[in-house]
Amino acid sequence: MIWDEVKNYIKNTYKYDEDANGLISLAFNLPGGRSQRAVIGFAKSQNGKEWIKFTSAIGDVPASLLPKVLLYAFQYNGGAIAALAEDLYVVTNSCLLSSFSTEEFETILETTLFLADGIEKDILGQDKY
Repeated sequence: MIWDEVKNYIKNTYKYDEDANGLISLAFNLPGGRSQRAVIGFAKSQNGKEWIKFTSAIGDVPASLLPKVLLYAFQYNGGAIAALAEDLYVVTNSCLLSSFSTEEFETILETTLFLADGIEKDILGQDKY
């Protein structure tokens, strides 16, 4: 599936926003009155492989809670934690564009969203993103 096909799938399936850099933002209402946003973009690795990248913000993580956040992510079995700025941590996930399917898209999107929301809810005690 090529990037244009991915964008078309998103545009035909979801309500979305797209920024000037081509990042696509999706907002979701989750169980329990919670919400979470996912950002989806295109990336190219150093070896030339093309990827679809998923991110969902969890916000500022105090240093004292970072070990709990990392353990939670490890036990969840899907996604990694990354820092985009000193006060902005995200759950991130990616998949090779060349082997991508809509089923895989939905699985990775859901995993990314629920991991980010779980960290916000269970560890940070918030629903900021």
